Amino acid sequence: MIPDLITALLLTLICEILIVLLLFKQPNTFLLLVFAINMISNPAMNLLLDRIPNQLYTPALLILEIIVIVLECVMYYLFLRSWKKAFIISVVANGFSLIVGLILMPFIY
Repeated sequence: MIPDLITALLLTLICEILIVLLLFKQPNTFLLLVFAINMISNPAMNLLLDRIPNQLYTPALLILEIIVIVLECVMYYLFLRSWKKAFIISVVANGFSLIVGLILMPFIY
């Protein structure tokens, strides 16, 4: 359980930090925000998903991803002061980490 949470968190951090590095010219302070937010949102989401029955996993995953995207977008907006930038970063970073996670899941777990 704990190793799975750590693996998911590390994978998410790598993916989302990579996206921020690609999208920002000077991402230093923003990287700390991305790191801090994901240290909370990723384990929370994965702990919730761990309690979901298998037949409800996919819809629960999609609903929770949307919630995380919205919450992260709000947090990014507070830093960036641009809804457009905050939304793009949140969607792209979370989408990328979700796709990478789904691809790698059969090999990791």
